[in-house]
Amino acid sequence: MCTAASRHTAAFLECKKYIQERTDKVPGKGKRLLEYALCEKLVLQDTQIGMPSFDGHANSVSTRLIKWIREEIDFVETHEREVPYTKLHFNLYVNRIAFFFKLLSEQKVFGDTSFKELAQQIASTCLSMDGEEIQASTIILKAYPKDQKMLEEMEGLLVKMLTYVRSFMRGG
Repeated sequence: MCTAASRHTAAFLECKKYIQERTDKVPGKGKRLLEYALCEKLVLQDTQIGMPSFDGHANSVSTRLIKWIREEIDFVETHEREVPYTKLHFNLYVNRIAFFFKLLSEQKVFGDTSFKELAQQIASTCLSMDGEEIQASTIILKAYPKDQKMLEEMEGLLVKMLTYVRSFMRGG
């Protein structure tokens, strides 16, 4: 014989399984917390938590789900670490990276972002050829090279890039 309690337990387990499958697919702590919050929102939208009811057990499944979701959120917030993205490792030295990004900046590739702001972004997301951290101040200082040999090497790289672009063009 199927009792109301066993139906509630089955419904709870089915919903819990659905939420686990949904949240297990989401990478990263922040996105995972957001997914739990969305699930909680769905449960709250589909139930009457906080609404008076003649049936004292009417919200038992949703109440249990909300309690479980909040415990999962607490666990994720407490025990999971956000995995930072690894920095881009350029096959260029700092002076070449600085000059290359200065060229892009001058062409407004990054819109109205100032070169100083761009240098901060480069410093926080990139490594030079030797695996060294790049300082924003170094990017700014090295953006205007004087070394003729380095300029010729960068010209060679840019010509190769232009040749590659032209290979996609008609008659290229």
